[in-house]
Amino acid sequence: MALSTAASGNNVPQRAVVIAAATALTALAFAAPAHAATGAAPSATTGITAAAAPPARDLGDCPANYACLWPGSNWTGSFRWQGTYNNTPVGSNINNNSRSSANWSDSRIACFWDNDNGTGDHMSEGPHSIRADLRLDPKPSGGNWYHKISALTWNNC
Repeated sequence: MALSTAASGNNVPQRAVVIAAATALTALAFAAPAHAATGAAPSATTGITAAAAPPARDLGDCPANYACLWPGSNWTGSFRWQGTYNNTPVGSNINNNSRSSANWSDSRIACFWDNDNGTGDHMSEGPHSIRADLRLDPKPSGGNWYHKISALTWNNC
């Protein structure tokens, strides 16, 4: 059925405004509250949500194509351990002493193991991924990865 010119209306700018307004209202209706992304609640007095704090350490200090471990959560601590080969075990200063990790390789999967010889439970970390707090990563046998990493292999998880 064809519409007449009078019924369809030739007022294109007015239609564009109505469509844009309807789209904006639909987006607002389905948007999550601002605090949903950060987990922080908005201030009761201002309604403003504080942004999440940036990482305490610049992860640029983990070299390209390396996996890195830190003794502190959020990539902090007095040192950083790094490995680019199969390291079984990891360095003695970080063995069962890591709280955060990063894999700065472009294509390899870092396999962190709970036994010095690269056996037992493992945690896979894909390319360019980070873990700020290993307490949040469950181990298959129970518990979590906090202070549990003893070895690193690549792609053989």
